[in-house]
Amino acid sequence: VHGDLHGGNILLLNEEEAFISDFGLCRPINETKMLEKKIYGVIPNIAPEILRFQSPYSQAGDIYSLGIILWELVCGIPAFSNRAHCVILITDICNGLRPKTCHFAPPTYNDLLKKCWNQDPSERPSIYAVLDCIRKFCTCSRYI
Repeated sequence: VHGDLHGGNILLLNEEEAFISDFGLCRPINETKMLEKKIYGVIPNIAPEILRFQSPYSQAGDIYSLGIILWELVCGIPAFSNRAHCVILITDICNGLRPKTCHFAPPTYNDLLKKCWNQDPSERPSIYAVLDCIRKFCTCSRYI
């Protein structure tokens, strides 16, 4: 589990290769204890269950964060860049606030983002489902 996925932790080598960096909060997948009641990371990229201290950082939390990164890649701006990153934004995210989907992205891509942002972590897709959807998106010449 990475625990701090955001655009600043994605390093691009070239047009086809990217690397994840900053493993300071990384921990084994099977570790389920809460480290402490503190929030680390970029607020828009943190899953609501983590913001509420209901769950430790998890694979599902990383999928939520990845969904935010994928939104930022398509929309070209940081999520909630028009909002202060404060307790009000945290409350709004916990109450279901998500970025508006991009009108120029294909519906299947927007559907993937919504699945990644599901309020219920158990309903979020696996990384394999996310990769499958991205592969389909990238091979569709209409959107390249």
